[in-house]
Amino acid sequence: KLNLEEKTKKSMLKYLLKSESIPSDKCLYIGDRYDDYISSKSNGIAFLGANWGESDFKDYGINFEIIDNLDLYTINYIVDIFK
Repeated sequence: KLNLEEKTKKSMLKYLLKSESIPSDKCLYIGDRYDDYISSKSNGIAFLGANWGESDFKDYGINFEIIDNLDLYTINYIVDIFK
């Protein structure tokens, strides 16, 4: 059960993985905030940054891929991650 007092991205991801029996190594989290990255890594989930214009990645030292738009090239890139 998800503790509503501890309703963070990290805890919600953990709850979702467990309740749906989703292996974290079979997931990809696409997020536009640095805390999305931290939450995904805390749960063993691969991360792809999305720079949709309001991301805060520039405020942090980043060490992950960032996409700027969702076009056919980017979709194929995402699919290739799971091959």
